[in-house]
This record gives sequence, C-alpha cells and structure tokens, in this order.
Amino acid sequence: MMVDFVKLSSKGQFTLPISMRRSLGLKRGNRLALERVGDFVLMRKVELDFEEKLELLQQHAQERGVDREEIFATLRDVRREIQSERESS
Repeated sequence: MMVDFVKLSSKGQFTLPISMRRSLGLKRGNRLALERVGDFVLMRKVELDFEEKLELLQQHAQERGVDREEIFATLRDVRREIQSERESS
C-alpha cells in the first residue's frame, strides 16, 4: 500500500504525487471521481461517456476555429480510408 502526504492550498487544492499518478496511469486532463467514505476520500479515474467526449471535442474545435462541416468532412474521409483498408485485406 502506498501512502503519501499532501498539503491543501488556500483554494482547497493539492498535488497528487507523481509516483501515484504514474502508477495509476493518470495524465493531465484525466477526470477523477471523489467519494467520501467515512473519514476517507476515495478517488478513482473515470472515463468520459460519449456525450462528454462530444462536448469536449466541440469546445476544442470551436477554440481552434474549426467548424462542424470540416469535422464531418474529415470523418467521412477517415471512414473511407478505413473501409478501403478493410476491403484490401
């Protein structure tokens, strides 16, 4: 069992030690679920569902000036490539 100690900032934030992040495969931007269990806080990595992924994709595209039609055109191209690769196998 791994035990580390952290200190809360004035904003209630703390840094998860690098050894724990690495052992859990956590990277910047990963989401964690926190659950209070008695005097403990249980943290676990959570995967985004499709709707959350779509929302994040739309935010990133908008920030970069990519419109919806460009995204759909790229998806069509990728689908064609995948289909072509499957047919040639």
